[in-house]
Amino acid sequence: MIIYICLMAVMAYLAFRWGKETKTGTCHMMKEYTEKKEMAQQVGNLLQFVGKCACASGGLMAVCFFWRMLAGDFPRVLAAVSILFYSVGFIRAMLILQKIQKEERGQN
Repeated sequence: MIIYICLMAVMAYLAFRWGKETKTGTCHMMKEYTEKKEMAQQVGNLLQFVGKCACASGGLMAVCFFWRMLAGDFPRVLAAVSILFYSVGFIRAMLILQKIQKEERGQN
């Protein structure tokens, strides 16, 4: 659980950082998306959305961790919701990114 919480914290940090840099056009990890300002804004927003999902998922898992420490039982449903929340958010962002890429290829 601790590893998952730390992983989500790192993912949230990187997604927010890269999202901000992509919006400004200075992200070295997302150079192909910073060429057009509109695309950079969309991809930056998607990265920040993934960061919010990671933050929420890590927060829910932290609640599970402390619940287990204090109450002694493990809230399986809350842990599953935490993992599903990030998974669904990530998949949604990737599908939107695929749509953006198809639209970009159609314009070229």
